[in-house]
Amino acid sequence: EKPHRKMSGDEQQEDTAFGLFEEPEDYFEPEKPFTFESYACVERPSRPAKSIQVRLVGSHPLWAHHLWNAAKVVSDMMDQQPPPAPMVPLDVAGKTVLELGAGAALPSLVAAYNGAALVVTTDYPDDDLLENIRFNITATFGSPPSHKALCRGYIWGADPSELLSLLPTPEEKEEKEEEAKSH
Repeated sequence: EKPHRKMSGDEQQEDTAFGLFEEPEDYFEPEKPFTFESYACVERPSRPAKSIQVRLVGSHPLWAHHLWNAAKVVSDMMDQQPPPAPMVPLDVAGKTVLELGAGAALPSLVAAYNGAALVVTTDYPDDDLLENIRFNITATFGSPPSHKALCRGYIWGADPSELLSLLPTPEEKEEKEEEAKSH
């Protein structure tokens, strides 16, 4: 292989002047805008009905620009008691919930609204995805959220130590259970 010859100042100027490596203005597609979808939490004796609006990223290679049916079904299982047949109810009140590959995080938001003690929402550690999840948490519950709703980047199969460190210790869990019994 021949070593590459360094361009002279005149050659560099000529290359810049002709724009050989510049993309035309319309080369890249314009960024797609956010879209929104709503989910209606039903009224319960313990809390009022609530409309949760989630923002979806405009476009993303990991498909986070869609609100998948699975997210709606799991949300129904947690929120509608009893859920529509043949679904099985999921009682998350007082429990810890982990959502992997959350996208817009609808099930996490519904779990938090239905009294989960801690909700850890994860998706691929991409700034756009995680910022969008944080936006949805804040839009639903205010800032700072009045409950434990956390967002973390996580790659499936990676070391879960950081996620596990967020969980209450057995002593903390026992303390909360005792506190709940006394009320």
